[in-house]
Amino acid sequence: ETTSLGSQLQQVARLIKVLPETGYERVLFFTSSGGFDTHFTFELDPILKEVDDAVGNFVEEMKAQGKWDDVAVMSFSEFGRTMTTN
Repeated sequence: ETTSLGSQLQQVARLIKVLPETGYERVLFFTSSGGFDTHFTFELDPILKEVDDAVGNFVEEMKAQGKWDDVAVMSFSEFGRTMTTN
């Protein structure tokens, strides 16, 4: 089963594969994933498994393309908390 993040990273991999044809040397791709609200559970394994699987598949594809040494993967997170009581 492919998740939203997995589909996004598959598209990035396809674009990286044709990058030499574009004439660009460097590009930035942005993907996003949500659903990490854990107010009612602390069971993170299923949530993080989706991220691990998607990124793992992307790494394998980059290695297969011979591009892994040319790719930087970054992860950012924010909790969306406010200074006021909600």
